[in-house]
Amino acid sequence: MKDLSTLVKVVAKKKPDKTAVLLPNGSSISYSALNRAIDAATSSLIEFGLREEEPVVILLPNSLQFIIQALAVIRAGGIIIPINPSFGLEELGRIAHFAGVQRWIVWRPLIAQLPLKLNGISILHIIPDHFLFQLSNQARYLLMNVHYSETVALMLTTGTTGSPKASPLTHAGFLYVLEKTQGLIPDVDKRVFSAFLPMFHVFGFTFNLLAPLYFGATIALSESFTPTKAPAIVNQLIEQKVDLITAVPTIYQVITQILIRNNLRLASDVICINGGDYLSPKIFDLFYQATGICIRPGYGLTETHSLVSVRSLIEPYDERVPTACVGQPIVQTKVIALREPQADPRTKWRKLPPGQDGEICFSTQEPNIISRYLGSEEDNAYCFQNGWFATGDIGRLDDEGNLYVIDRVKDIIIIGGANVYPREIEDVLLRHPQVAQAACIGVPDPERGERIRAYLVLKPGESVKPQEIRAFVRAHLSSLKVPSEIEFRQSLPMIGVKVNKTLLRKEVQK
Repeated sequence: MKDLSTLVKVVAKKKPDKTAVLLPNGSSISYSALNRAIDAATSSLIEFGLREEEPVVILLPNSLQFIIQALAVIRAGGIIIPINPSFGLEELGRIAHFAGVQRWIVWRPLIAQLPLKLNGISILHIIPDHFLFQLSNQARYLLMNVHYSETVALMLTTGTTGSPKASPLTHAGFLYVLEKTQGLIPDVDKRVFSAFLPMFHVFGFTFNLLAPLYFGATIALSESFTPTKAPAIVNQLIEQKVDLITAVPTIYQVITQILIRNNLRLASDVICINGGDYLSPKIFDLFYQATGICIRPGYGLTETHSLVSVRSLIEPYDERVPTACVGQPIVQTKVIALREPQADPRTKWRKLPPGQDGEICFSTQEPNIISRYLGSEEDNAYCFQNGWFATGDIGRLDDEGNLYVIDRVKDIIIIGGANVYPREIEDVLLRHPQVAQAACIGVPDPERGERIRAYLVLKPGESVKPQEIRAFVRAHLSSLKVPSEIEFRQSLPMIGVKVNKTLLRKEVQK
């Protein structure tokens, strides 16, 4: 496969009747039917006026239509820009201006959300649950000689610096990740993949959509995971015998609670892969106690076309190795001396030896590592240097080449010149029996530079005193890492699946 345009076509030719997609209502779509629908949508897009290498906004929720329309744009030679359907008017207007996109594919119920200022925009309305089979002007489409641009998707990310920008993702980058992944998953073509991660995000797009179709496996399609939809999704996982789950830590935590509350069980041979955020030992242990399954920690970013590394899915899980270890990267990797987020970009990066903590970097010579952002030359100067991309994540390599991901550069708390990693403290706080959520940030201190403030959400009906929390941390960590301040909250601000520490810091500044 040279590009993603033949995705689905290959399997449809070899195994036309194989199930490509299982729907929540119990019905299914074969590879041949899905292929016909994508062909029909491709033809419609060409009639709609889509040109080769033209970017198209995809404003659709997780659905069969997302799969059909995204792959149709790719077949027609276009570039997809998948957008979170929950974005507000201001965000959508900013994206339209930033990307200069003229064509949008929009879920009809979302039309009212579009900004009025989108003058000159062509909008293709997509009707929910409307499944296309009729090919319009089939001959013209089938005879077309489409030129596929190197870029297949633009995905928005805050990345290393925290400012919005676009990562240009390529056919070659996605195919490299898929080829490498194929050898990591046993019996991959026989698997049923979960698909509840948002497909507008690189993790969901790669491992809930592209990967199963590339491998000739089956997608168990769900709506995006939310607390209200979680019970139905967990039941679907069990009923449809999903045996490869990709999720983020907060989702594994919710799945655990539902399984325990309803006395349900996942099959023992299910493979569970973590991504999107750090997997705390507490969530790993709770899930293992409820299921007997070891979640395999993985690591990747938008800028790396998702996957960089994952703990072995074939070998027995070694519980002696901390969850911070994400296995051996599939790309050239090095760790450099830590930089301040506002450091001079001209400062030469210094490589560190194995075992020493620093900023994780990947070679841009690898097919799945981008070499620049679109829309921010300042970010490009800071994040890219001499053929390397700096992730903004703190980690280390051991003597065997295993990567450990420890924290974010911008999250480091510096107390009297010493680096303190909030994640280490948060892991301890989450072990406290009364604590449900924890986040630590540094706040200004006139004597030591910074001090630690911990924000805690307690479990329902629980109460605990600040001094008890400090004593608990002191029993596990050095006194340097004991929070000076404890603030209890009903909830923490979130951005996606992660606590929005930027917002917490802005509160402190105010």
